[in-house]
Amino acid sequence: MKSRNLIILALIVAAVAGYIFFHERHQMTTDERQQRAGKVFPEFDRDDANVVVVDNAHGRFVMEKSGGSWRLTEPIAFEANSAAVNSVLTSLENLNEERTLTTSDVELEAYGLDQPEMTVTVATGAGDSYKLAVGEETALGSNRALRRGDEALIVLAPGWFVTDLDKGLDDWRSRDVVDLVASDVASIQVVAGDDRIQAVRDGRRWKLLEPMEDLADADHVANLIADLNGLRIAEFLDDETPLADIGLDPPAYQITIVRAGDGPPIRLDFGSALEQDGTTTIACRRGGSELFRVNDGAAVRLTKAPVRWRSPKVYDFETWDVERLRLVTGEDSIALTRDEGLWTADQGGEVDHGAVQDLLTKLAELEASEFDLIQPGTDTMGTIEVTLEPDDGDAPVTVTYVFHRPLTEGGQAMVVVSARDTVMSVDAASVNEILVDPDELVTSEAPAEDPQE
Repeated sequence: MKSRNLIILALIVAAVAGYIFFHERHQMTTDERQQRAGKVFPEFDRDDANVVVVDNAHGRFVMEKSGGSWRLTEPIAFEANSAAVNSVLTSLENLNEERTLTTSDVELEAYGLDQPEMTVTVATGAGDSYKLAVGEETALGSNRALRRGDEALIVLAPGWFVTDLDKGLDDWRSRDVVDLVASDVASIQVVAGDDRIQAVRDGRRWKLLEPMEDLADADHVANLIADLNGLRIAEFLDDETPLADIGLDPPAYQITIVRAGDGPPIRLDFGSALEQDGTTTIACRRGGSELFRVNDGAAVRLTKAPVRWRSPKVYDFETWDVERLRLVTGEDSIALTRDEGLWTADQGGEVDHGAVQDLLTKLAELEASEFDLIQPGTDTMGTIEVTLEPDDGDAPVTVTYVFHRPLTEGGQAMVVVSARDTVMSVDAASVNEILVDPDELVTSEAPAEDPQE
């Protein structure tokens, strides 16, 4: 019986402790309360806010927080200017109460609080609401008359925060077009008239699906994503703007971006350019409805011909990802393995790490001059195999390069790579620099074994 009572008592203690932890962990400490004393809203914490409503001479603006970001829901649906919203919240949290008057001593009309110039209301996820009406400036100084909710008090406080509230629609709207980093993108599609380009992430690389299946130019894809991320709205356009007048019927370019996570695809349409005061802007439609003009940061990269989206590198890899290297030239060969950053030769001997790194660097930087050639009929110059560190959860990947001699003296060498379904031409001199004598990668022979051992 005693054991049972002890168990029940332990459960009660645990429940009380859990209540204290979850209910009071966000409550202010005594020091925090002292620091907050004298604030207009002593209990307000800007991090708890999830709705902000501002009424001013420009209209009513409602911003709601969703997934960590702010969005306008009234008078229109649009991404909100998070910096502007956060500035309001910071101002309310830090606003000091200079003096308090009672409405029995002073009429609300005397300070413009019977019909306030503006009001701001903040709601929290816990159901708390903080409302502040803003009246006129006081006769002396720069204080403003304020009223909290329906209190029978007039609060005088510094009026510097009013500029945070006195904004029109364009100032409450975000001027960011997209929020992207290359690692968050699973695929990107560009349609320009009859041309279609589609690139998808394939582990650490990008693969083209259209206009042909091949290795994509990773630098070009990453730079385009960076350009899109850097777009800023220069001018908001009326939703009733005729699309044909701004080159969006049909658009010059249509871009669809699929995120790696669960977010919805991003759709951007680009139209005609406009030169004004030495600045070029491009008409843009986001999500099929939002119209604006943006800086022309992505325009040049979008004009790149579809065939130029394929990787110019024979194979795109990072030298530090190579775990194993095998080089064959004629009847000579060598196999090397990297373990914790150090290369060892399978047949023994000291490895010249600088020579190995130089070979891998030149191989990684080797670029093709032409693609889709006929299968080479010339003798091979040599073969290289590189085994690359796997992506998370995948097996190591071995890529084989087979180099063929030029068809004519002074011509281009040809290469076939196991990871690409195409025959490419490359600079023969560069190939000769890569296909070194295997002995040059080893500085000395392995020590002979002592027969007496």
